Amino acid sequence: MDCGQLVIAVMSEAGLVEAFDLEAYSAQWNLHQGRELYLEQTRQYCDPVAAPWEVGDILIYRVGRCASHGAIYIGENRVVHALGGRQVEIADITGLYFSSRFDSGWRLKWLAR
Repeated sequence: MDCGQLVIAVMSEAGLVEAFDLEAYSAQWNLHQGRELYLEQTRQYCDPVAAPWEVGDILIYRVGRCASHGAIYIGENRVVHALGGRQVEIADITGLYFSSRFDSGWRLKWLAR
């Protein structure tokens, strides 16, 4: 599971979105092109939001040439995410990996205030 599949699975399991398949992409697409595929998909379902984050917000990070990694905010400066084929894990967003790559925060359109 990658980060995009994780976000879709969690949101659809919670009944917030209908499950859908991401268009096929290379595992390293973000290293070779600048097209904002992740943001294009995110904009269909979410509106941008600023901190402070709320549980369930999607935080997006730049890895490579474009925004290409997403995580779900779970509170207390932590996110759940799947990175680079590793297992799903919980991470602190104040750590160097996340804080240096942050791009934007997003909230499902029907939850945004």
